[in-house]
Amino acid sequence: MHDEVADFRRRWGAEAVVPLAADDLTRRLGIEPADTVVEEPDGAVLVTTQGYGLVGGTPDFVRGHVPEGSDEARARFARYARRTGSSVLIDIAAEFPPLRHSWSRPADVDPDSNVAEQLELMRSLADGRILPADFARRWLAARLRSLSDRERTRSPLTEMLNRMFYALDDYAIDPSVREPGDLTDEELTDVARTALEKLAGA
Repeated sequence: MHDEVADFRRRWGAEAVVPLAADDLTRRLGIEPADTVVEEPDGAVLVTTQGYGLVGGTPDFVRGHVPEGSDEARARFARYARRTGSSVLIDIAAEFPPLRHSWSRPADVDPDSNVAEQLELMRSLADGRILPADFARRWLAARLRSLSDRERTRSPLTEMLNRMFYALDDYAIDPSVREPGDLTDEELTDVARTALEKLAGA
C-alpha cells in the first residue's frame, strides 16, 4: 500500500490527511477493511487490510469524519500504533503526526497560546493582581478561544484547567445574583492558587 499512501498524501497534502485504526473506520463509517479508496467530491477515505485507513480532503470533509479534531485523532492513532507494535502502523503514525503537540505542564505551553493566557490569569488572581470578576470573564473567554483553536492539553494540566472551569461554574460574576453555596471571591482565588501549586509540584 506504500504507493497508494504516497498518492493519497500528494493529492490532499499531509496536513489534510488523518490516519484512523481499522476498527474506527468500521465503527464510524461502516467500512470493512479492504484495499480500496472511497472517493467523494471533497475528500476520500483510503481503506487497507493492514489495520488502518486514511481520511483526507477539505477541512469540512475531514471534520465530518473526524469530529474530535485531526490532531486528537493523529495522537490517538500514534498510541494505537505503539500498543500494537506493528511497524506498518508505527510508520504511518510517524508520517502523519499531530501538527500541534499537547501540553501537560505549564513549562510546555506555547507562550502565545490561549492556554498560556489562562495560566497567567490564574497567577494574577492568586497574586491579587486582578479582581475575581474580571478574572472570571477573561479566563472563560480564553478557554473558549482555546477550544475553538483546538489547543490540546493532557493531565495534569487538563485536570487543573478543568478544576478551574468547574469552580467558575459555581461562581457568580455579578455579586447581586450570588446564591448560598456559590464560591466566594476568596474561595475562587484559593482554587487558582491550589491548582498552580499542584502544577508546580507535578
